[in-house]
Amino acid sequence: MRVRKQHLFFASLSIWGCASWSISPIVQSDIADLGRSPSDIIIGANVTAMHVGVAGGTVVGGRLIANYDLSVLPIGAAGLAAMALAAAILSVRTSH
Repeated sequence: MRVRKQHLFFASLSIWGCASWSISPIVQSDIADLGRSPSDIIIGANVTAMHVGVAGGTVVGGRLIANYDLSVLPIGAAGLAAMALAAAILSVRTSH
């Protein structure tokens, strides 16, 4: 049986999608376990921030594709990931 590139791409994309979106319930559970009141508002803010991040990445990706070509997407994604990592590190440092 010959496996086509499209099948491998679809399988890889499916695994990536499941792995990346399965983290949300874990994070929400941890937020609820922190015991801060009201946790529903904090969880809502967390989900909102996640969706704003997805929308922001979509805007950046769309602009890169519109103004350049597909080859610049990994560079843009790496830049966004670096900014997210820096924000996470700064958040942890300021909370301790």
